[in-house]
Amino acid sequence: MPNNIENFNQPRSIEYVKLIEEVLGDASRRKMKFSKRAHLKKYVAEQTGIHPTTLKRNGDYWDLLNSHMRNQPGAGAFVEDAIDISVVETSLIIAIAKISRLEGELRASRKQLAVAQDGGRQMEVARSGPRVGNREIQTMEIALNDTCALLAAVLARAEVYAIDRDLRVLFDKTERPGSELRIMGSVQRAAPFMQWVELNHMLPYVRDVPRGSAKG
Repeated sequence: MPNNIENFNQPRSIEYVKLIEEVLGDASRRKMKFSKRAHLKKYVAEQTGIHPTTLKRNGDYWDLLNSHMRNQPGAGAFVEDAIDISVVETSLIIAIAKISRLEGELRASRKQLAVAQDGGRQMEVARSGPRVGNREIQTMEIALNDTCALLAAVLARAEVYAIDRDLRVLFDKTERPGSELRIMGSVQRAAPFMQWVELNHMLPYVRDVPRGSAKG
């Protein structure tokens, strides 16, 4: 059934892409300036009749709008919500690494605490390393949750990155099919964040994180 729906919608999607390109091309020729994506989205919606929500949720349509925002002459001087992609990308990789490290430390600490509480011979093994208590574990859990929440908010805001729930990776969705796919961090490092996303998928800012296929 999903394939039938996709095949049914494909001609309309192609038609909408052409329509959006025409509207954006006309805006460029008229030297119209859009300082916010919301303004551009509203304008395109009014000119094409495509619902604003559809414009944002469809990756092809949203990529066209984002590309137009970035390519406006002198955009850096007047676009209020312009994003330095290189800075976001570096922060993203650092955040993924931090989440992976926190998750590893938390897992090890939980194991150590369980061993310590088991008593007897295992208690002696636990003493070989630093003592970890419930308070320390709670602190690490809060740090892990806060970092994941911050990363989700950044992903929703940046709009150029997406998560592939099947491959369990984060990727740069601006890369076109046929180009080398840019995976943000390794699959192993991204695993803790992807698990957190699955557990918290009902949160509004988690729902706003773009989804897609990293297969191109």
